[in-house]
Amino acid sequence: MSSPPAPPRRRLLVLGALGALALLLVALLGARALRGESPAAPTADGTPPAAGAPAAPSAPATPSASADPCPVSDLLVNPCRAWLGVAAGGYPQAEDDQASQLAYAERRLSGPAALNEPSRRTEPSTLTEPTAAAAPGQAFDVVRLYHVPGQVTFSETERSYVERPGTLAFVSWKPDPVWARAAGGTPAVDARIDAFAASVKGLGPHKIFLSLHHEPENDVSKGNCARPAPGAAAGSPADYVAMWHHVRERFDAAGVSNVVWAMNYMGYQPWDCLVPALWPGNDHVDWVTWDPYAPAGDFVASVSRFYDRLEATSDAEHDYASKPWGLAEMGSNTSATVAAGYWDAGRAAVQSDRFPRMKLWSVFDTSVNGGDNGGLRVGYDDQGELAPREQEAFSAFAEAVQTPAAAPASGSG
Repeated sequence: MSSPPAPPRRRLLVLGALGALALLLVALLGARALRGESPAAPTADGTPPAAGAPAAPSAPATPSASADPCPVSDLLVNPCRAWLGVAAGGYPQAEDDQASQLAYAERRLSGPAALNEPSRRTEPSTLTEPTAAAAPGQAFDVVRLYHVPGQVTFSETERSYVERPGTLAFVSWKPDPVWARAAGGTPAVDARIDAFAASVKGLGPHKIFLSLHHEPENDVSKGNCARPAPGAAAGSPADYVAMWHHVRERFDAAGVSNVVWAMNYMGYQPWDCLVPALWPGNDHVDWVTWDPYAPAGDFVASVSRFYDRLEATSDAEHDYASKPWGLAEMGSNTSATVAAGYWDAGRAAVQSDRFPRMKLWSVFDTSVNGGDNGGLRVGYDDQGELAPREQEAFSAFAEAVQTPAAAPASGSG
């Protein structure tokens, strides 16, 4: 076999020059890398940068979903911290619509001085939906929504909360004032349930918390183990459980898969005996929540009473301890000093992990059901006077809640 012909001398020279150029380029890039620099990026029109132009900063790498140190579970549990929730309303500094009130609550969250804003209710409202992208630390994680029986669709504003990144909706819905009518056999109510199921399904892929007829203890009118509340007319605990099962079955039949089911007790001591009787069942509940208020302003006592009872009474049939827990409503309708102390104690409890099962702290920051002067509003005392010290204390509490733990916290979900 003959040997291949030798390459011409001109080809050797060209190849040698290219090789030297490549070595020089590698050396230059290596030196830039050692200095932490990135190669210069082309200009906006695609042409190379001018000689001597500074290199464009390299874009930060976008972390993948798997890199999230605190991935939210299918049951909407954050493993690193609890959620911060709110029901906002009744502030004269904002228009009365839901969007304006929440936007104002979030301004106060990061800037307590917003409490001093003048009344705007005499001015035309230009805000029709919540702020699209609040800065970190300025937004609530959970927005509380309340639907009456006939309210089977979601408003544009409510949908915007569901779709807003980093925000979850906690919806309370009463299928019917009489539980037995929502337990099957009433066509009109079944149609209402199916319509609401379709609306919830239409929110997908976004998930929501859903509670059926929240705080049922004070609506039990028969089969009661304690004195019924004045005006109670919903039915027996058995009716309530049958209602819950029926609604859940119709949701399942409709293919609704974006609901996390939250049992929402009142947690009021005179009706503690009703708690196990109203339990829909371990397989029908994803979260356990309740609504403690502190008329005396003692944060720890108001939370720990029902917290400790749930721990003591959890058993195989009523397995509360296997679920994430949270407060769906909370607050203190007191003087400015006492209310500030309430939130100061709350911050200390969160920072010390006094209540490790808690995965949601949601404030009832509204004048609705808050007494004549709306003392449950954060930043107002029980006489309807401004209480900036309470707002400052609440903002510090909120910051503590929204500060992730050093490592993912233990808990169900």
